[in-house]
Amino acid sequence: MGEDYDKFFSPVAKDSSTRIAFAITLYKNKWVCHSVDIEAAFLNPTTSKPMFIEWPQGCVELGLITEKEKKEMVIRTDKGMYGSVDAAINWMRDFSNALTCGFNYEIRQSKADPCVFYHTRDMELKMMIVIHVDDMIIAGEEPIVIKFKFDLKKHYTITDLGELNVHLGVRYEWKTNENNERYLVSSMNEYANEIIKVYEDEFEKTREFETPGYANEFIARNNEEITKHEL
Repeated sequence: MGEDYDKFFSPVAKDSSTRIAFAITLYKNKWVCHSVDIEAAFLNPTTSKPMFIEWPQGCVELGLITEKEKKEMVIRTDKGMYGSVDAAINWMRDFSNALTCGFNYEIRQSKADPCVFYHTRDMELKMMIVIHVDDMIIAGEEPIVIKFKFDLKKHYTITDLGELNVHLGVRYEWKTNENNERYLVSSMNEYANEIIKVYEDEFEKTREFETPGYANEFIARNNEEITKHEL
């Protein structure tokens, strides 16, 4: 009682946190930026409160239960499941506890952004973990990032995506200029083309227009006398 199950919670880091992770990676030559996906993330944690669901269709036909059992009984779930309102918050609690208590080195949760975790050594930042539901960006010194991913596999089944190339529909390219300085190029061409394709399949073919504004060109101010009109 007293729980508002009409509101959803999504463990999503702030955009500024993601940009900070990118900026530090570019600033520190020893840092890398990797990406990891937690498989079936919402199925990992136990439910915070008892949760009951109806029998799925087909259980009677397959002989798993009788028609009477279907009418009189329900299923109690021990683990989280996709579709339940509190699945995301339960996952975040489970993941936060694993990070802050389940490793043999200290990982702290940020007070400014609860979806950011970090590891320091000798008062120096060594690694940042930025959470977006079941995806995460891991930025830090390469040996520490590799060790963290190895330790993470002890708690969860993960897909190691290596160096971050795609995140939330944005494609990233890590490059180096002639001065051996690293920089990051981002684009959303594939995502934009996908939106256009969906629109054209549903409605009509799109048309191209010149942009209404041009770089380094400004609208000139009209200094002529203002003309008033009587209504």
